[in-house]
Amino acid sequence: MRILAVDVGQKRYGLAQSDPTQTIASPLGTFHLEALLDKLKEITSREAIQQLVVGWPLNMDSQESEATDRVKVFITTVQRRFPGLEIIKMDERFTSTMAQRAIRESGLPKNKRHDKGLVDTVAAVIILQEYLNR
Repeated sequence: MRILAVDVGQKRYGLAQSDPTQTIASPLGTFHLEALLDKLKEITSREAIQQLVVGWPLNMDSQESEATDRVKVFITTVQRRFPGLEIIKMDERFTSTMAQRAIRESGLPKNKRHDKGLVDTVAAVIILQEYLNR
């Protein structure tokens, strides 16, 4: 069984999946909402997916932020469309910063390093990998 993870952005959603042994997180891409929901449907129809880890944006003082409201709406949408899918909220503080650093250190050309979609995808991988490491 694989586990999926989503980083909810303002415009895009980064998506990652685990390997079948739930050891390693890998990127699946960046999607707009409807495309993401279609991708989730595609994946859940061919594989046993029971958990979706969603980045939970909190402020430095652990209080919910404006971004948390977007994530709440996303979670409600997913629960309606995929009622058997367990949603797990994972603190995502610093994941975008970690993603930007990983991209910068990867050696990608400068124009690719500024791709915000790539940041969302890498953030989803980081969220999922932290969850798997627990």
